Amino acid sequence: MRRALQTVAVVTLLLVAGCSGPSGQTTTTAPDADPASPTITDGSTPDPASDRPAAQTTGGPATVDGPANDSAADATAYPPGVSADGVVNATALVDAHRSSVVSNGATMRTTTRVNGSVNGTVIRIRGNETARLAPGAARLRWTAGATTTRGNQSSVLDERYWANESVLVSRVATADGNRTVNVRNRSATIERVVVSAAAKARILTPTLSNVDYDIANVTERDGRRVTTLVARNGTYSGRRPVTTYDATVTVAASGRVLSLDRTWTTANTRYHDEYVWTAATPVEKPDWVPTNVTATP
Repeated sequence: MRRALQTVAVVTLLLVAGCSGPSGQTTTTAPDADPASPTITDGSTPDPASDRPAAQTTGGPATVDGPANDSAADATAYPPGVSADGVVNATALVDAHRSSVVSNGATMRTTTRVNGSVNGTVIRIRGNETARLAPGAARLRWTAGATTTRGNQSSVLDERYWANESVLVSRVATADGNRTVNVRNRSATIERVVVSAAAKARILTPTLSNVDYDIANVTERDGRRVTTLVARNGTYSGRRPVTTYDATVTVAASGRVLSLDRTWTTANTRYHDEYVWTAATPVEKPDWVPTNVTATP
């Protein structure tokens, strides 16, 4: 069930890249992986380092992620990679989403629910994640929490991260009350982690590629043109075993994904997760960051 927990883990991404994680935990799953197989992680291909623009902005709220950016002059236009037939180029759509998130910033919230059993042992997971990315990916504040119950044993995930233009600071809390805080320079590896935390490209890519989608509707919401995509029954072609798979994705005209809601089942387990992207909010330095680490101007 290592794959079942889909909340964030910078630890795994750092380990894959040859770095040591802050807590020494190696069983936490990477944040962006194909959901279909509960036994395989997908942390080997982080988002491209080129995601971060050359010109950085400050950690203030976004001013660009609004209806003016997400309206389409052509009433028949769809988001990049989308046509009247559904998703025709998942890569183009994910690239547009990632570009919007990095350039304009975003607040990303995730909930994860897993109920099932493995070899007769009842499994229950309740997870939540929030990532706040400043415009230009200049700063990040990222928290992940989860409670995993296997039979009569429970474990808790409590990981927090903060990044400015120079460093990534991590805090991992264990069940016995210990807290480990590490500070790392913002290298190319950390750059990928920061972008991946909010963009979730490696969640979106298989979600949009492994099933066919129909356009449920195209509506105007607060001056923004929004396309709703719904997975077509019986077309899932990703990792097995999956007995049912449902997904709904809403996308702005710019290609920025606004929400993803998906549910899939295997023989004994039901998985559900939901991702919501909203406008960027200020990324302030949390109290747990050491006093000798300061935000860049």
